[in-house]
Order: sequence, then structure tokens, then C-alpha cells
Amino acid sequence: MPIVPKPSDLLGQEHLVAHFASQIEAGELPHAILLTGEEGGEAFPLSLVLAQQILCEELTPEGHPCGKCHSCRQMAELQHPDITLVFPVIKAQEGKEFTSEMMLEPFRELIGKYRRFTTLEWREQLDAGNKQPQIMVAEAERLIHNTSLRSFKSQYQVILIWQPETMRTETANKLLKLLEEPPKGVVFIMVSHSPHRLLPTIISRLQKVAVPKIPDPTLIDYLVRKESVTEEEAAELAHLAQGNLYKALQLKEGNGLFKGQWEALQFLQLPLQRHPKPLLAAAQEYAKKDRPEVIALLDSLPKLLRELLALQYGSDDVIFLPSKILEEAKTVSIAVPLDRYPRIMDELTDAKLEVIQNGNITMVLFDLLLTLTRIYQK
Repeated sequence: MPIVPKPSDLLGQEHLVAHFASQIEAGELPHAILLTGEEGGEAFPLSLVLAQQILCEELTPEGHPCGKCHSCRQMAELQHPDITLVFPVIKAQEGKEFTSEMMLEPFRELIGKYRRFTTLEWREQLDAGNKQPQIMVAEAERLIHNTSLRSFKSQYQVILIWQPETMRTETANKLLKLLEEPPKGVVFIMVSHSPHRLLPTIISRLQKVAVPKIPDPTLIDYLVRKESVTEEEAAELAHLAQGNLYKALQLKEGNGLFKGQWEALQFLQLPLQRHPKPLLAAAQEYAKKDRPEVIALLDSLPKLLRELLALQYGSDDVIFLPSKILEEAKTVSIAVPLDRYPRIMDELTDAKLEVIQNGNITMVLFDLLLTLTRIYQK
């Protein structure tokens, strides 16, 4: 099976495929495009289809890559000489900076295996451990060199960057010069799951396209046809997955998609004990985890808090929790006064920032739990 998906493999993105095709045919494609969407969603698969549209020698009347020309055959396996893939990697043990070029084969394998994946799968592929994958400065230098060369076969060169938000500041500043004065025929496609983390100067030079979630009827139809589930099961999966096929498949396979929410709920239950000793013990246990795991926990807390707020308001239609978590969540929801939610959100944001900045995890979490204990009290 080809690595790069066909337009028909995308779910709910027909209008964007057609929109990009019309821009290409009219010669009006922006030189820098930012596709935004959640991890595991349609943004990254769409970026691969767009790259193939750009490099195809003759699009079909529907605006799809023809799939037959030499460029399409090369793109199908991500072997086209006029596409440069950029993605976060980790430093080598001796401190040398890796570039995406050095990790291209593992990345191709990941795309071929999953098509829709998250940072979690990529970290596992990299065996990243406690290291945070980043787009290194050496990457920007490679791009400057590559874009100074003429394209090999196409009138375009495509630079496809997954997770530009992981660029180091020095990397972003070097890339900015390329975006300000792009060489003729160079098209940047960036796929971001956290666009708010990008430098404003980078954002201002990109044509932003929000990639929509899969409509429930489309996702339900896919699950019934391809995953052998009943319509009722598919409807429940679609509701919980919120328009994300990756999440729906994880739920179907029972792969612990809601493990993070369960851990977040347990964390928010701790301040209900109102005793420092178990809070310190819990903080010490969390500190044994890898720093990225703790950051992921702190990332999931505001999301769960929004669910608890919806519970207080009785907004069942916007609650996306499985029944097991839902019952436990109600106890925490009742315990937290409505007017305290904004302050809790602020405390969670501050704690996450401290952990990201290499603060002592035990002290940060212990202080957070003590603060939440005071906030919970009416």
C-alpha cells in the first residue's frame, strides 16, 4: 500500500482538496500554508495529499493527483526529490544535532503503519525516553541550502514541516528569513497541532487553514463499513472521538485513550483529602515519571476541568467522557465551586510552565495540590 493517502482516504476534507486544486491550477497557491488541527486528525494526511497535488504533472478533472505520472509514483512512497520533510527529532547521545533527513526512514515507516498518528507514536518510534523531540537549528540550515538549489523534476519544491511549534527559537528565526523572501517555486506546508506556540512573526507569514474535524455521519459510516461495528457502536465511538478517526480507532481497540483523563481525574480528586501528607506522597510518585509524561498530565487537566464545568451546568451534549469516568467526575464537579474554575485554570497553566522550564516536579506538584486544596474549600 502506498505511504501517501489518496484524496478518497481523507474523511470530510473534499472541499479543501478542491480548494487547493483550484489555487494550483490558477497559479494562486500561497507560498506558505499552515494547516491546523488536533493530533491524529486529518491535517497531516491532508498535507501529504496537498504535496502530491502540487507535484503532480497533471491533476484529474476533479483536482486529484493523477496517481500515474512519475511524480505521483515517487510521491506515493515519499521518495520524490522535490519534497523535503521536516519533523521533530532528538539529539544524538554525543550531543550532535540530528536532522529529519537522518530519521527519514523511521518517519516513513510510521506514516506507512498509521497514516494518522500522534506525538506518542513518534516518540516510541524514536525511543525518545525523557528527551523532548525538537526541530533543531541544523534543520533550518539544511532548508536554506536545499531551497537554494533548483528543483529536480517539478516547477515546485515542497517543504513539509510537521509540528513547527517544536522549533527552537533560533530555528524559527532562521526559517523566518526564508518565509520573508522565499525562492521562486518553493511552497511551505506546515502542520501544527498547537499553533499558539508558534512565533507571531512566523504566523503572520502563513496562510492559515483550519482543518475541520470529521462530521459524525461521515465517521459513523466509515466505522460501520471499514471496522465492522454496529451503527449504534459507531455512533457512540464518533461521539466520544469528537470527529477524530485516530481516537475512534483507539477507543475501539481499547487502547486506553481515556487513560490520560482517568489519571487527570485522580489528580483532581487528591485535594479533596485536605491533608498534606498524601499530597506530598502523590507528588513524589508523579516525580518518578518522565518529564514529558508529567507535562502531558498537566496538559490534560484543563481539558477535564472543562468537562467538569459542563457537568455543573448540565450540558450533557458537550460532555465526552465514558461512563466509568463520568460517575467519578461528578463527585469532583460537585466539590468544586463554580466561581473557582478560572483560578484553577490559571494555577494549572503556571504549574505546567514551571515543569516545562525544568522546575522541580515534586515541589511544583505539591505546591499545586496544596493550592487546589485551598481553592476547593468553600
